[in-house]
Amino acid sequence: MATFLPPGIDSTNIVGFGTTGLVAVFPGTQKVIKFPHPEPDARARCEVEVEVYERLERSRKKESCSTILRYHGNSKYGITLEYAEIGSLREHLRTAGTPSTEFLLRWARQAAEALVFCYASAVLHGDINCSNFFLDGDQNLKLGDFAGSSIDNSPATICYSTTHQLPTLDSSSKSEDVIITKET
Repeated sequence: MATFLPPGIDSTNIVGFGTTGLVAVFPGTQKVIKFPHPEPDARARCEVEVEVYERLERSRKKESCSTILRYHGNSKYGITLEYAEIGSLREHLRTAGTPSTEFLLRWARQAAEALVFCYASAVLHGDINCSNFFLDGDQNLKLGDFAGSSIDNSPATICYSTTHQLPTLDSSSKSEDVIITKET
């Protein structure tokens, strides 16, 4: 089965891809749509991601958090999110080189704030790595890609990227999120 593009999106709008789906910029906006691959497993992970973003948005009403990608809703085509125009932290580090100490400290604080906010909302990310942190136009770090997350201690559908997996890891916990974050 081939992945189809939502209306108004063509291949020039695609800015990212992963195991769950593709991400494309809505032309003329500061929003992206993440739409799943057609496989049932990818669609199921997308449903988990919607549930996580909706929970985090409800939590934002009680406590402000700017370190998680903003959720703008979902449709039959996919999830609409804030556009982090610089892209993933991993890509940025590959192209821009070693960041200043100022940026490293800022990003460390922002990553910690994102994780604390998630844990307070009973969400465990499950795949913390530099590909799932994104930079906006002001180089602020934002956590995204919750397709493999655990909610209320449910089993995570993805247990960390293979390149970052601990040999003894067979489940997700806050400790593993912190260990993985430190190692990536």
